[in-house]
Amino acid sequence: MPTSEVKLNLIKESDFLIEESENEIYITGTKFVMPRFEQSTWTTKNLYIKAYDLTLIEDIILPEKKVVINTRYLRLNKSLQVSVSGKDGDPYPVAANNGRHAGAHGANGKKGNPGSKAGDIKLIAQEIMGEKLTLLANGGNGGKGQDGGNGAIGVTGRDGKDRSRSRRDEGRGIRGGQGGQGGTAGKGGDGGNGGHGGKIEVYLENTENVITQAEPGMGGVSGKNGKPGPGGPGGRGGRGVYCEHERPERN
Repeated sequence: MPTSEVKLNLIKESDFLIEESENEIYITGTKFVMPRFEQSTWTTKNLYIKAYDLTLIEDIILPEKKVVINTRYLRLNKSLQVSVSGKDGDPYPVAANNGRHAGAHGANGKKGNPGSKAGDIKLIAQEIMGEKLTLLANGGNGGKGQDGGNGAIGVTGRDGKDRSRSRRDEGRGIRGGQGGQGGTAGKGGDGGNGGHGGKIEVYLENTENVITQAEPGMGGVSGKNGKPGPGGPGGRGGRGVYCEHERPERN
């Protein structure tokens, strides 16, 4: 048992000992009420509780951690839960890159971040008195895939050339070139994998007051496809110019 930090707490007629190390917290005693969590430190550590008569007054939520409760009598003043379920995969804050130059394709989205694996729970008790206790060790859900990038607009067609004629009919300019095809849309990334469920062990004479759930997390949804780039505008048509030449006078 760790000895780096020891705290002795006396609450009314009940006494218990808290021993805290870098990664674990041990709470031992005879008959006591489970102390309230010190959220700043306890949520990052595995928890071990050993008692003769233990009363829980609030949920125990320790994502991805291990919780072991070993007591003869477990009392609940209301329906509570002990959860070591994994965390959901983090979403991507932005979509994949758009096409960076005329006619460029949007980048494909990345696969979603995976959900984390759940921790484990072990409950050893002779009897649970009061309300129901729910034990949860579900894997975290996979994160949404990254959205694909948008395709860039196509290149602008070449301008047509001006053309002139010297006759009486007006010249016709050469048509402008057709605009380039827009960039294709980036494909949305696949959803992240769900995390593995944890292990729940229950050693109890009567399990009517206990509900357990240890399922793998659900896969994340795919990201949205980007938008294809529009075709580039056509080039400006050439102008038709009529030229009238003056005839020199004859002597």
